[in-house]
Amino acid sequence: MRLRYKRIFLGLLALVLLLLALIVGALMYVTTTTGGLQQLVSVSQRWLPGELQIKSIEGTLHDSLTLQGVSFRNDEGLDISLQRLQLVWEPMALFDGTLHLRTLVLEHPVIILPPAEEQPVPTAPLFPLSLPDVSLPIQIKIDDLQLDQLAFQQLLANPAPAPVSEPEAQPVPVLIEYLVLQAHTEQQTLILDQLEVVAPQGQVKLSGSLLPSEQYPFKLSTEWQVIVPDAPALNGQGTLVGNIAALEITQQLSGFVDMGVSASMALIADTLKLNKLQVTQPSKKSEILLSGKVSGLQTTPLVALDGQWENLGYPLEGDAVYRSEQGNIKLTGSLDDYQLVLNSAIDGADIPVGQWTLNGGGNRSGFTAFELTGRTLEGALEAKGKVTWLPELSWQVALTGQKINPGSEWTDWPAKLDFQLRSSGLLSAQKPLQVQADLVSLSGTLRSEPVKGEASVALNGTELDIRQITLDVASAQLQASGRVGQKMDLDWALNAPTLEKLLPNALGSLTGKGTLRGPQDKLHLVARLQGQGLKFDANQIDDLDADLDIDLSGQQNSRWVLQANNLNLAEQRWKKLTLDGQGTPLQHQTALTLEQGPANLKLSLQGRWEASQWRGSLTRADLQNEMLGSWQLAQPVAIQGSSALASVKDFCWQRQPSGTGELCVDGGWSVAKGSQAELKIRQLALSLLEPFMPAGTQLDGQLLGQASFVQQPGKRPVFSATTRLVKSQVRLESEDLNIIGGDIQFNVSGRQEQIKANLQLPLLQPVGLLHADVLIDDAYQQGILKGDTRLDLSELKFISLFSPQLQAITGKLESALTLTGSIEKPMVRGSLQLVGASAELPALGVKLDVIELEIHDQPGSDNLLLSGALHSGKGALQLSGLLDPLNYSGTLNIAGERFQVMATDEISAWISPALDISVTPELIRLRGEIKIPEAKITPPKIAASATPLSSDVVILDPEGGGSDALLAPQQAMDASLRLTLGDKVEVDALGFKGRLQGSILIEDDGLRATRATGNMDVVAGEYRLYGQDLNIERGSLVFTGGPVDNPGLDLRVSRIVDDVTAGAKVSGTLNEPRLDLFSDPAMPESSLLSYLLFGRAPGAANTSTSEQELLFKAASALTMKGGNVIAEKLTDIFDVNELGLEGDSLNDTSFYIGKYLSPKLYVKYGVGLLEPTSTFLMRYRLSKRWSVESQTGTDSSGGDLIYTLEH
Repeated sequence: MRLRYKRIFLGLLALVLLLLALIVGALMYVTTTTGGLQQLVSVSQRWLPGELQIKSIEGTLHDSLTLQGVSFRNDEGLDISLQRLQLVWEPMALFDGTLHLRTLVLEHPVIILPPAEEQPVPTAPLFPLSLPDVSLPIQIKIDDLQLDQLAFQQLLANPAPAPVSEPEAQPVPVLIEYLVLQAHTEQQTLILDQLEVVAPQGQVKLSGSLLPSEQYPFKLSTEWQVIVPDAPALNGQGTLVGNIAALEITQQLSGFVDMGVSASMALIADTLKLNKLQVTQPSKKSEILLSGKVSGLQTTPLVALDGQWENLGYPLEGDAVYRSEQGNIKLTGSLDDYQLVLNSAIDGADIPVGQWTLNGGGNRSGFTAFELTGRTLEGALEAKGKVTWLPELSWQVALTGQKINPGSEWTDWPAKLDFQLRSSGLLSAQKPLQVQADLVSLSGTLRSEPVKGEASVALNGTELDIRQITLDVASAQLQASGRVGQKMDLDWALNAPTLEKLLPNALGSLTGKGTLRGPQDKLHLVARLQGQGLKFDANQIDDLDADLDIDLSGQQNSRWVLQANNLNLAEQRWKKLTLDGQGTPLQHQTALTLEQGPANLKLSLQGRWEASQWRGSLTRADLQNEMLGSWQLAQPVAIQGSSALASVKDFCWQRQPSGTGELCVDGGWSVAKGSQAELKIRQLALSLLEPFMPAGTQLDGQLLGQASFVQQPGKRPVFSATTRLVKSQVRLESEDLNIIGGDIQFNVSGRQEQIKANLQLPLLQPVGLLHADVLIDDAYQQGILKGDTRLDLSELKFISLFSPQLQAITGKLESALTLTGSIEKPMVRGSLQLVGASAELPALGVKLDVIELEIHDQPGSDNLLLSGALHSGKGALQLSGLLDPLNYSGTLNIAGERFQVMATDEISAWISPALDISVTPELIRLRGEIKIPEAKITPPKIAASATPLSSDVVILDPEGGGSDALLAPQQAMDASLRLTLGDKVEVDALGFKGRLQGSILIEDDGLRATRATGNMDVVAGEYRLYGQDLNIERGSLVFTGGPVDNPGLDLRVSRIVDDVTAGAKVSGTLNEPRLDLFSDPAMPESSLLSYLLFGRAPGAANTSTSEQELLFKAASALTMKGGNVIAEKLTDIFDVNELGLEGDSLNDTSFYIGKYLSPKLYVKYGVGLLEPTSTFLMRYRLSKRWSVESQTGTDSSGGDLIYTLEH
């Protein structure tokens, strides 16, 4: 028995071992061989809830596996396909309790889900929110998981029937373009080493940790990007920290907008509490703060939010169009019953500053009631009503304005307006837009002129019913009524007798009335317009008369006449303009005439309008101009045009007399063929340019040329142009200048992506050549440049044509340059040299000798190096610098010693400069010093018999400052220049003879007046006054950083006669000098002046009557010019404009007081001091140029009519 059991046991053991061997063998067969895996897939089909297909299998489950063409479909509509799956893992790691995936690649997965089933309403409460605890039985480690081009789609439950001709099925949209995952677990915590997802809408990168149990705490670092259409992408990075009950968000945004976002929120039962949401934009000091809660998430959500902001603007970057300095908002209630309160200060580029308040309540369909109030434009606006947007948009609003002043924002429109406006409307998918608007009342003032009006209009789709428009503004009346739409029936009338009261920058009167009737394709317009003294900005018309009677139906003859007299348009003046036309659409003609202006022009057109196309001809185009001569058409020009094509054929303009020039153009455009044009120039005389050349210049020769242009729709243009100058010659007899050119040619052509240009400019006298070839490849994209130029001129006398101040120019100019780079960034290589040159400047009396100049490229740089020298007198200047012609900038250094800058009979001067100049498109910067080691200034003596201007002559704007604006530099100036006088600067002028020294620093920043610091001193000198030599003891112009044209004065002159010293001290500033006389011993001013001017005591035997008169005038002058301070103070005390002494001699001296009683009326009363006389003068200004003056006195009376001429 025991042996039997033993045999049974051994049999069972052998059977178990055999079964284990079979199982292990099967597993080994399946996992370690490709064939076994294929059989496993084949056998598993019977247990799968669908159809699984795999096109090919490579590898095994033991280490690496690759599946191609994987798909799975079931009867419910689920369809999953995968182009390739690759798996590399460590199966032995399972023995250590770890699932280790080295590589898992899923290529082009496509998931199509069946229609979603309607989910039953959950009976269990959603809140408080809880998630299941996940306990991982093993550890997980994923080294590299990649997913490429994931496409996803869910089918519709009830798709619409397909059309008969159904197009090809569209590809399933791509949801994720690329996904990479690297992760592992540590105990029960999931560690995201890297998760990167790239989608069409943007991309996101995550890293951090998550514990999938209890409150699911997590901590994530984020980096993401969102693609914004037609704008830079929006980038963000930050952190997410929290759990299912609380969340902290911190993000920094950049790209589309730069701002910071932080938020703190918590979920308590079914209430989401927003502790704080803060958005900041440091660049604009903007901030948004929001807090509140949403309760009742399980049942009916109720919102209670509060927010405030500062310095908001839109757009978020750049200059804001809309701005809100501060504001707050409060939102409470549910979607079916909410209340909104908003307060905000709003302004913008075209929005006036205002404080606005919105109170409203509503539901899902819209605002059931709202009230919007605003304090703006120095007044108040209030809007009340309701607005709905579901199921259709409709509104009923009443708008009221009180004391609105547009002039507070737009200064040309000062007003104070009150108005009431009512509006209602409806817009839906089934009905056209319907609007009813009634201006119940309008009243107030505009520019202190009364305003009133009322209007009522209704819009139904495209049909506008103008029931009434009546406006009376600043004496102008506008009335309109009727219908505007498919069928017109409109009447209007305008009467504006004083446009200056209505419009800024306008003058004159304008009246008109008219009607517009009929369907749009057969309109009949009748209008009459008249104007007198019209002026709009710089444009002016003295008289305007227009009559229009146009019947587009063609049932009756149309007529249009416009006549304007004394026109000033864009600073061009014409005596008369006439436009006259008549006819029907099938046959009409019109003529335009401009007379007695910069050019006289006469145009005549005739044609017909038929089948939406105009065909006709230009029968006359006469142009006559003093400089360009007379031009006429060679023959009528055929013209046609429509919305699909236009053409001009055989337009030839001939200069009269014939044979002196002709311009011909043919051209056309059509939607189908694009554009084409041809231009021909024949025998165009160069003498046409003589009016634009220096006086006395004679031009001979002719210009010939032709050009063509073709551009088909959607293609690059093809063009070519060739011009020739034949028998060209330039003569300027006054300068002994004669330039004879050879056959000068210029060619340019463009085809596909390439443009070529060539210039050949040979000179026969002087002998020379300018040759240039330029090629542009990829012209419309990169614009790659290739080219070279060569210049060789043996004579430079022609420069006098363009710089008349330079004469007798000699020298030779040579250049060889190559052009590379691109159009946006061209590069110049080569050199330009001026050698053996000289020139004269007759106005300065100097000759520039040995002028040398060289400009050449700098290897490895886009800049050009400049060097040169020029001599004058026995001195020279050295030039060096750097040029950047592409950016219009450069630097220049000028240094020299004793360079003679003037050598005339009046002035001889030498300079020794050391200057650094830099130039950019925005700024000219000057630094350095100019030393004047030697100068002699001796202007010609002024003849004593020269006749002075009458005292009646008043000169206004003596320097013609009006023209300075035309010469104003476009670049700002930043200058700091020191001017130093040497010890040989001598002046003998205007009675002064002596030597000057000193140094001043001149500064100019372009923002303030030019300033100076330093002294200019008289080292030794004398001043001759009335034949007497006065010794200059001390003389200085003191610059203390103020304006350079108003230095301080510190002068002391004196003379010694016997034992008497008499002199004068001058202080103050150049604009407000102060003269004080002194003597030793002290004496009256009359005695002091006698010693100072004549060298003897007053009353001496040899003192003449003329000298006594001179003394009297000198003493009076001292009083009038500030020597008598008491008189100056009295004018302020008694509020008078003038107070003082006047008279030609001692006996007729009088004391006078003058005052302006009004800006136009001036009176003056005088009384004799030594003689019993009195005078009364009255002057009244009639206009800008005319004034009348009357004077009544003891001895005589009279009057004058005074004319003031400005120049």
